[in-house]
Amino acid sequence: NISLHQGAPDQVAKMLLDDTAEIGIATESLSAYEELVTLPCYEWQHVLVLPATVTLKYHLTGVLPLGIKPYIGAGPALFFIIDERVGATLAGAADQVKMSNEFGIALQAGVDVPLSNGFGLSLDAKKYFVSTNAHFSNAGVEVLSTRHKLDPWVLSAGVAYRF
Repeated sequence: NISLHQGAPDQVAKMLLDDTAEIGIATESLSAYEELVTLPCYEWQHVLVLPATVTLKYHLTGVLPLGIKPYIGAGPALFFIIDERVGATLAGAADQVKMSNEFGIALQAGVDVPLSNGFGLSLDAKKYFVSTNAHFSNAGVEVLSTRHKLDPWVLSAGVAYRF
């Protein structure tokens, strides 16, 4: 008999300690719970990316009532890697990581919603397809080079005003 429970990482830990669950999967470290046996399968890394994106959009007019205009778009994207840090997995083997700035593409879909008095609301979703190279070094000597896919979703909302 299998029962599935869900919760935040602290809630998962408490279910394990209370014998409510026999196996737990958490998205964060449970190192604060020394009484649990943990098997880290993934480590979060730190990378700060600035996506410069230009898209060509096509508005689908007359499809929805009240002047609501859905749109689709596509265009080039350049990922500027601003800050990156070596994670704990490679901390002994590498003291620095440098990731390459790379071009890719972005697909988008969204909707423009007119409000009143010239104001409007814009809801947008972009899917990026970009890959980058990571170069790990120790004391200035490269020890590892890897290729990574950076394919995030970016959701945004904005307020517009037409003069």
